[in-house]
Amino acid sequence: MGGNFNVAIIFLVALLISSESRFVNKVSKKEAIERRSATCNANNKTYNLGETIVYHKVTDPVENAMCDVCQCSAGGITGCTPYACDLGVMPSLCDNWITKEGRCCSICETCSNNANPWIKRLSSGDCYECSCNGEDVNCHLTWCAPCPGVTVNIPGQCCPQCTPTTHPPDSFTIQWTTTQASPNFPPNFPGFPFRKRDVISPDEQIDDKEHDSKEQ
Repeated sequence: MGGNFNVAIIFLVALLISSESRFVNKVSKKEAIERRSATCNANNKTYNLGETIVYHKVTDPVENAMCDVCQCSAGGITGCTPYACDLGVMPSLCDNWITKEGRCCSICETCSNNANPWIKRLSSGDCYECSCNGEDVNCHLTWCAPCPGVTVNIPGQCCPQCTPTTHPPDSFTIQWTTTQASPNFPPNFPGFPFRKRDVISPDEQIDDKEHDSKEQ
């Protein structure tokens, strides 16, 4: 009786050890599978759990670019959302747009190199002063006042340096004269030209009247 009891105890202990071993092996295999599934392969690259994956769908023309933004999860690539890009500025204000991994929209190559501010003069004559805010481009249209003189272009600026040109005030001369010009009567003016005998003074008219009365 005692011998059979001991055998039973030993059997139960062996069974428990075997079950625990199988459980441990099962947990280890599950953890290994989860670790392997915590990475995602996309765009010829391996992404870790929680990393963002960007699929570029349309890249040209740059203003019409579109992409899908997804997440790497334990179950694979999930949560994909489509996006349409917004450059924030006119495409013509940058000479070279490039596509960067992890970004939906293209960026100006100038800003990827931490360049200094620059100007961009368009064929329309408009001039923009641009700078980088991180990897984004900021540009504003510049208005230049008219210059009443000589202009000198300044590198890196839209508006030239203006040097006004001054002119002396206009002057004129009045020609003075002491000789009065003779009146210019028209040829058909009545009684012109006058003759001395045709002109009778008032005294002469009185003398003629007295002479006539004496004769009478």
